[in-house]
Formats: sequence, structure tokens, C-alpha cells
Amino acid sequence: RKSKNGGGGKKKNMLSQGSVSSAGGENDRNPVLRSRLSRASDLETKLSSLSSASSAGTNAASTEEKASKLRFQLCEILSDILLLDPAFAMRKDVPGRLWRGCFYGRIGDLR
Repeated sequence: RKSKNGGGGKKKNMLSQGSVSSAGGENDRNPVLRSRLSRASDLETKLSSLSSASSAGTNAASTEEKASKLRFQLCEILSDILLLDPAFAMRKDVPGRLWRGCFYGRIGDLR
């Protein structure tokens, strides 16, 4: 039979190792998150330029199809960031960007 102290010490050691590896994992994820955030910024810029082009009188159906695809990609990227690291997402205003880029603009277009 294992003693309570022996098993507890082992468990405590595993927990401390887990916290160290998760902290390292968070640092390892940041470049990935930053890359995704950069991609989201690019998509936001493209959406903004499409919005300007549609108000200038270009083909509305074609423009809306492109905008819809960009919004879908933006929603995927921003929601991934939000789920992978909520603290990072809050620091970078990901929920606000998700709302404005994916929903608010489209709702405004439909008004």
C-alpha cells in the first residue's frame, strides 16, 4: 500500500510540472496567436475596402459574396483566438473586433 504522503508528494510534483509546461505552452502559442491576429487585421482591412467599393457603385452581388467570405474567415480566426487564449483576446479587443467585423457591419447594411 502506498502511504498518503508518498502519493501526495508525487501528485504535487506532477501538478507543479504541469503548471510550468502550461506557462511555457502559453508562451509558445503567442507567436501563433499574433500571426492569426495579423491575418485578422488584413481581413478587416480588405472588408473595409470592399465596403468603400460597394458604396462607390461596383457590382453589389459580387462585392457582397466576397465580403461574406471575408467575414466568415474573420469570424473563424477571431473566435479561434478567443477560445485558445481568452486573456490575450481580451487584451487585443478580440470580442469587440468579432462583433464589429462579423456582425455589426452586416446588420447595419441590412437596415
